[in-house]
Amino acid sequence: MILETAGGITLGYDDLGGSRDPAVVLIGGLATQRTVWPDTLCTALVESGHRVIRFDNRDMGESSWWDAPSGEDLLGLLTKGLSVKDRLPYTIDDLAADATGLMDALALQRAHVVGMSMGGLVAQSVAVRWPDRVESLVSMMSTTGNPSLPSSTAAALQALMTPPADPFDQAAVTDLAIMQQRVIGSPLYPMPYDYVRDIVSLNFARGNNPEGALRQWLASSGAGDRRAQLASIRVPTLVLHGRDDPLVPPPAGEDTARTIPGAKLRLIDGWGHNIPPSIGPLLAGELLSFWGATLNGGQSNVGS
Repeated sequence: MILETAGGITLGYDDLGGSRDPAVVLIGGLATQRTVWPDTLCTALVESGHRVIRFDNRDMGESSWWDAPSGEDLLGLLTKGLSVKDRLPYTIDDLAADATGLMDALALQRAHVVGMSMGGLVAQSVAVRWPDRVESLVSMMSTTGNPSLPSSTAAALQALMTPPADPFDQAAVTDLAIMQQRVIGSPLYPMPYDYVRDIVSLNFARGNNPEGALRQWLASSGAGDRRAQLASIRVPTLVLHGRDDPLVPPPAGEDTARTIPGAKLRLIDGWGHNIPPSIGPLLAGELLSFWGATLNGGQSNVGS
């Protein structure tokens, strides 16, 4: 489905479950479409009595694409490094406004807001800027932007930065996606290669936008150190992170949980930086357990 928000942004989305059920808004990461959220996770949440909304961030899939910067101007921003004088095409806060705009368009006053990777930054921004719209926050495989945190492994960073041989060739993009999943994926939860091929095929059918991924990278890179803002969050918060994440190492999740008052931390063995279908039920269980404890007045404390 596709709708236009009051802010004039077109968003492609899926709306799963009953219209009167408690809402869950899933926010995907860098260069992903809503297909990043596997049906195994979404179905488990729907069957538990939740309404699940997953959508394409701007510049991806069926959502609005930006025209600028593009070409050499875009490559120049990426290669020279950002400065305070650079004007970003949009920011993480703009992406957060898209999420709340989608909630407005769907007449959702409040929702459980769940974000993964870059989407975790977006979900955090929603909780900072619109706390009255957030039933709970789940920050998944994400970070605070603390510059003292450990970096990605060299192999993970290289895999992320490697371009496809041809960004408009589906086979080339599929080959790259499979390689990246081997590097950043989850040791205990393998990502089936046929599943990756199916997802890339669906993503191509909805809209393949290589420059959109680069503009999202600029937004993510420009977010900076957000610890001061995150310390203001007062909504119930769960931080989920894989112990085997090579792209955003576990200390980033630990730092997020320390920074957000009262946040609960759950480190998961064998989980890397992806959401394969086989881990969907486990993640759904973590979410449902957290929401159940929250709704029943349970305390959230940092732990592992």
